[in-house]
Amino acid sequence: MSDFRAIWDKVGGADVVHQVFSEHMVISTGLATLACGTSRKGLEIVREVMSLKLYRRIRQKMASDLPELRERVEREYADSTVLHNDIVWTLWLQGEDEAPEIVRVCLASMRKHLTGKRIVVLDEGTMLDDVTLPEHVLQKYKAGTITRTHFSDLLRLELLTTRGGTWADATVWLSGTPASYVTDSNLFMFQSMKPGLDGKSLCMSSWLVTAQAPSRILLLARNLLYRYWERYDAMDDYFLVHYMLQIAIDEYPEEWRCVPPAPNSTPHALLLRLGDPFDQHVFDAVCSQTAVHKLTYKGLDGMSCGGTYLGRILGGGER
Repeated sequence: MSDFRAIWDKVGGADVVHQVFSEHMVISTGLATLACGTSRKGLEIVREVMSLKLYRRIRQKMASDLPELRERVEREYADSTVLHNDIVWTLWLQGEDEAPEIVRVCLASMRKHLTGKRIVVLDEGTMLDDVTLPEHVLQKYKAGTITRTHFSDLLRLELLTTRGGTWADATVWLSGTPASYVTDSNLFMFQSMKPGLDGKSLCMSSWLVTAQAPSRILLLARNLLYRYWERYDAMDDYFLVHYMLQIAIDEYPEEWRCVPPAPNSTPHALLLRLGDPFDQHVFDAVCSQTAVHKLTYKGLDGMSCGGTYLGRILGGGER
């Protein structure tokens, strides 16, 4: 029973059950669970089944809007003034001084290793200084209909489509200077790539996005989200921004083919080992593959810093 509970928590079982009922996927999810079982891998497959159904459902919801929004994208693309921008945008709503230690360490690593870039740490008081979001979005954010996490999704798309530069979540830690394509490409996101992409509905991560030129993909994803919030008062899924990005990628495959391929799995390798005993050989191997690492501030309160990867990162993390 304890093993099942651990697996249940790991795959977000409570969220899965809530989504199954709220999105009317009881029959399909039940059949998938019967076929795949309740092991960790089985439940992961069930989640992928749900993800595919959600993608189809969200795309169907927005299908009638796509012709109009694609026309708008072409106008906005032609009028765009986005040029190369050396700003790296990030956000901690409470302000950097109130951020947990791991976030402060991540921000320090950006300043250290992104030489020539300007790190702009936005907060609740400054996040709208450089952009204007639609009034209906702001009202739903103030009312709590749009969550803080999702608001940051909307904010990054607005910044990148109107100002350009790079967006990095405040929990991105750099062990060195990233390859130039990470922050200097016309469009860049870490990706799920074949063969790991097989069976997945979503092919991108949004925790680090670069746009050093106008992007039809980002413009369409932004416009889809704005239209969604004109019409609806609840999110279909926590990762709604990923579904809209996937729709946009499917609409503009030629632009997506120009995005430098970089797997989103390796940047998560240290996150998955934060509480493990530190191994210099493994640490060096991971950092030799990527200087960009996606960490988390959640679930660290009871985690030991003594002799662990977390301790090494908080202590400086130099190779």
